[in-house]
Amino acid sequence: MQYTINVLPKSEADCAYLGDNCCFCLPKDIIDKCLLYAEGKSENNKYYGENRSADDNDLEKNKRQDAYSKAAECAANAFLVSLGAPGQSIDFNIYKPSEKTWEPDLGKVCVKSTPIGLGNWMARHSMKRYGVASRDSWTFQWKNKNGVGGKDKVIFESTPEQQKSIFCIFVAVEKESIDENCKFWIRSLVRLDRLHKHKLFRDPIKRERYGVKFCVYDSDLKALQQNLKASYSLT
Repeated sequence: MQYTINVLPKSEADCAYLGDNCCFCLPKDIIDKCLLYAEGKSENNKYYGENRSADDNDLEKNKRQDAYSKAAECAANAFLVSLGAPGQSIDFNIYKPSEKTWEPDLGKVCVKSTPIGLGNWMARHSMKRYGVASRDSWTFQWKNKNGVGGKDKVIFESTPEQQKSIFCIFVAVEKESIDENCKFWIRSLVRLDRLHKHKLFRDPIKRERYGVKFCVYDSDLKALQQNLKASYSLT
């Protein structure tokens, strides 16, 4: 596995925002496994997608998202190992929609990923509709748009004490269609209680997602790092 860690984080504040200092490229066998997982999940869910009137473009987009999300888990796991943490087994099992859970991806670590730059569909949509490119952001589910359920319960229903032992890793993916040359930047490793305390769960850019999803923005994670450094300097 190829990776570059320009500055090894030594404190909580260092981990809160890593910028471009930590980048991973996954080996071909891992990438192939992620693509195979996404293909299998797509076939498994296709019936349900057709029932929701999802067209082929939606299904292909979901397949790409499933692939880079699973690959981001692998990159996040490699990052934790580089910090001296024990590695976790990546779950490549395919579940029915009714079997889906909201458990953290890696033990007590939730991994969120997003493609970056104007090459991703969200940025293109934002530029076309609002005249500006959306900031890099990571999405959390608050509820299903039609009906109950779907909430990221670990994120939004854990007690304040539990939040102190749950972490989120935010991964920025170079492109939506992954291969062995695709870069995965670890943007942040942060405790869940920090995200709540500093009110970093904010409304998405798309108004139709209000009340359904919340986003954490790259710029807010950078500001969080400065706040943590400032608070440490006062102690």
